[in-house]
Amino acid sequence: MKSSMVLIMVAVFILTGCGGKTNDEKSASSDYSTEETQETASSSQAATSESSSQSAETSTSTSSTITTTTSSEMIEETNPLAGYTDDQIEYARVWLTIMGTNYKSDLANNEFELNVRRAPAGSPINPYDESSLTFPNETVMISGKYGYQSGIVYSSNHDGSITYYPVPSHFQQPDDQAILKEEEQNILNNAQRINIPTGNPEDIKELIRVMNIEN
Repeated sequence: MKSSMVLIMVAVFILTGCGGKTNDEKSASSDYSTEETQETASSSQAATSESSSQSAETSTSTSSTITTTTSSEMIEETNPLAGYTDDQIEYARVWLTIMGTNYKSDLANNEFELNVRRAPAGSPINPYDESSLTFPNETVMISGKYGYQSGIVYSSNHDGSITYYPVPSHFQQPDDQAILKEEEQNILNNAQRINIPTGNPEDIKELIRVMNIEN
């Protein structure tokens, strides 16, 4: 009887041990499967995040390019004098400010052009006087095709204004040097600071088309 009980207890112990081992293996297998699933999900999320980031960068770059192009086009459309130099525009504006649009009738008959010549600081006021007084700054001389169309002598102040010198179209040639010097000094004394407006773009382009810049 005792032998039978011992055998039964041994059998129960063996069965219990086998069952516990199986449960542990199942638990370990389940844990490994869960970890693998989590790693796969994390990889998928990382790939999705990277793809979204690249897509956002591409979208931003494309948007920036479109904005830049559109801005350039708007600048060209809103600036009717695009393509002309600052000097060309200045010469035309100065002529329009001082002389107005009286040139148009001559221009219609191909009898007008705008001649421009620059002179360095220290150039003589009276080119016919060897000992002439001089201009303190660089000057610009603008004249029409003919003498009766007159001319302008000025210095640019580079701030939207000029210093205008009332130089006559013809200098007197007296024998008395004192008279010459007085006339030259009067030109310097009567110089005027004049603000130059932007003017009519069409008039400016019209003058630039007949402009001859010597230097």
